[in-house]
Amino acid sequence: MAAGGATLSYTALVEPFWLELVERDLPIRNLPESLKGKTLVQVSDIHASGRVSENYLIESFTRVDELKPDIIVYTGDFITVDGETEGSMARVFPHLPKGRIGTVAILGNHDYGVNWAQEEWAQKIIGLLDARGIPVLR
Repeated sequence: MAAGGATLSYTALVEPFWLELVERDLPIRNLPESLKGKTLVQVSDIHASGRVSENYLIESFTRVDELKPDIIVYTGDFITVDGETEGSMARVFPHLPKGRIGTVAILGNHDYGVNWAQEEWAQKIIGLLDARGIPVLR
């Protein structure tokens, strides 16, 4: 029971507020000269919903934007479906930072709703990202 309680506490109280900014060199063979020295930021597991503070998400996006990234890639799990998801998306997504050269996204399993069977959630996300000028690779 202690292990179960610790796991529940971690997933509810720690992980949703864990912003990790990690800087690494990424050597890529045959990288075009125009991309050498550029920065890429990966953003993942936003989980916009009633479960994650919108202010925390917006502050995190501000920190990412302050890095002045050249490229941003969003790698899924934009949402977790609950009663607040749609409103949270509407308030948070306008703050998604964009890269100076380009920004792209892919969807994650949570972006397809409960039991990954609600395509309408994926379509809502795609629509909001498209309005922000962020293409979704599918």
